[in-house]
Amino acid sequence: MALAFIAIILGLAHLLTAKPLDCEPLVPETIDNTTMTKLLGKWFYHAGASQHPRTIQELELIKNAYYFLYPSSHQDTFLVTEVMRLKDNCVVNNSSYISVIRDNSTMTLHARAQNLSTEQLEEFKTQVACLGLKEEETFYASDKDLCPMEEERDDKKHSVEVVEPPLG
Repeated sequence: MALAFIAIILGLAHLLTAKPLDCEPLVPETIDNTTMTKLLGKWFYHAGASQHPRTIQELELIKNAYYFLYPSSHQDTFLVTEVMRLKDNCVVNNSSYISVIRDNSTMTLHARAQNLSTEQLEEFKTQVACLGLKEEETFYASDKDLCPMEEERDDKKHSVEVVEPPLG
């Protein structure tokens, strides 16, 4: 009897990590030159989830953040100015870049607006569950105590002031 009970429990254990039944596969947007142009400008970080220990450590440190994407002289690369509150300190990093690989996809929750709608937040939570991530692997940014807003610069002025980091 005990062996049968253990077999039933072990047989059902996989259901604990199963994805909810209402999960629909994410449909990635095709990344082309038009998409790349739409990504330029200011974005707010709202939430992130990961199973990678190093990324979890980084997500734990970020109280809130916003950033600006600027065009680069390198195709499929954006220059990035990040403004982050890490614990109680404001950090501005304008020496990073993002390379876009057009045939690969990644999902994070960023928005143009500082505040998310209830629907946007619920969509994020649903996708986190669908990807099999746990609540303790999910981190939400605070909308309080944002670092002082940096003056938004136009692309031409930005490219003159910032030396592009080496790619590689």
